[in-house]
Amino acid sequence: MKKICIFDYDGCLIREYAPKGETLSAFYRRNVFWRNLFYKTTNLLLILLAEKSKGNLIVICTAREYRWWLPFVLWFKGIPYDVLIQRYVGDMTPTGILKQKQILEFIISNNDYIFADKDFYDDNQENLDMVGMINNVRVYNANLFI
Repeated sequence: MKKICIFDYDGCLIREYAPKGETLSAFYRRNVFWRNLFYKTTNLLLILLAEKSKGNLIVICTAREYRWWLPFVLWFKGIPYDVLIQRYVGDMTPTGILKQKQILEFIISNNDYIFADKDFYDDNQENLDMVGMINNVRVYNANLFI
């Protein structure tokens, strides 16, 4: 098993346009399919593409509620991935706890993933702190790459 590279979507792979202080639910209601087609990708996409070319497993872990169209948007933007993890509709778990839980469930779902090296890229310090508690996960602040 090669390395597992886990990327956040909003603010990491794409430039989000969420005003500071906007609630999560308001952002998701406003953040519709058509707007997503026009969000620009960031320099972190170059790291994702390099990791994919090395044969590493690419996981996109977003706190967005499940949207059926997100895989199409990723394809349209040229963002390859092997696994897409989205928030369940109606789940109001704080983002840091949510991502920690989602990543742990993903790792435990396959024994091969337990001992693999894992890199996690996110732009939110709370998410980095929570996911950093998981063994074998190196966290990277995406703001340093954007």
